[in-house]
This record gives sequence, structure tokens and C-alpha cells, in this order.
Amino acid sequence: MALVQTHHVVDLLKSIYPDLTFEIVAMTTTGDQVLDVALHKIGEKSLFTKELEVGLEERKVDLVVHSLKDLPTVLPENMVIGAILE
Repeated sequence: MALVQTHHVVDLLKSIYPDLTFEIVAMTTTGDQVLDVALHKIGEKSLFTKELEVGLEERKVDLVVHSLKDLPTVLPENMVIGAILE
């Protein structure tokens, strides 16, 4: 679902900034990888966002697109929600 949303965001950005190029970097999170254990039993927070946050911090990506439902209620100190689509 996140990849579908990412393509949608890129399409919207391209319509506003037609001269820019957007590279989609697919990332897999712990929550995506662990399929045989109930997520609450893993005992770790940010199961669907930690790797994305690391990618931002290490400047491997400029932005991430993700479902708001999977974001933690408190974001890391240096992270912000930059936009929310309708």
C-alpha cells in the first residue's frame, strides 16, 4: 500500500514540478518483514517507520511517504509530518 501511495504522491509532485526528477527508493521495515509473530509481541516501537527514519537521517532519501495509521503518536525529535493528503 505504501508504494501505491508513493506513486500517487510522485504523480502529484510531477504535476506541480514537471522539470524535477523523482526517484522512488523502496524500503522494507521490520513490520513488513516479521510475518509469523503478532506485532505486539515483538516488543519494539516504530515497526513500520524506524528504517524510514534512518534513511532520512542518513540522507539516503529526501522524504518518505507512509500511512498515517502506522506512524507513532510521538515522532522522533528531528522528524516532522510535512504534509497529509486528502
